[in-house]
Amino acid sequence: MQPFGVWGFTSSPNPGAKGRDLWNHQISSLRYLATSVRLDDTGGMNVFTTDHPLASQPFWFDAKAHPVLSYFSGVFLLALLLSPLILFGLYEYAMTDIGADNPFPEPGWALLMGSILAFVLGLFCACPLVLAYRLVARIWQRRQTVASQ
Repeated sequence: MQPFGVWGFTSSPNPGAKGRDLWNHQISSLRYLATSVRLDDTGGMNVFTTDHPLASQPFWFDAKAHPVLSYFSGVFLLALLLSPLILFGLYEYAMTDIGADNPFPEPGWALLMGSILAFVLGLFCACPLVLAYRLVARIWQRRQTVASQ
């Protein structure tokens, strides 16, 4: 009995008839796989082209096409970004204000409630920040168009 290596190939330098048959079978099955499956078949699509900007749909974050959805998604994303900072601030406030040894008897519940509170506070902070950013961006854009004319 001959020892078999990886993929069923014989590990001896001079395989017997069974080893050669196994080798020929595996080579022929690999050739069949290579000829039957075209690896470059992409369904007739050219991968080097993109949609023309006039033919494609507007992005949901586009402020001109979807102003309300764009505003609320910007507020939501900014609130998510501000939440860890607000949560850290709440933690520091709670730790410096309480003189007890164990201010959080249930730390999991306190972390959950603190995260929710931080997100809600982040929403209140993000609403005027997004409005101010859009106002400054609009003024800056108008100033640039007037200066270029």
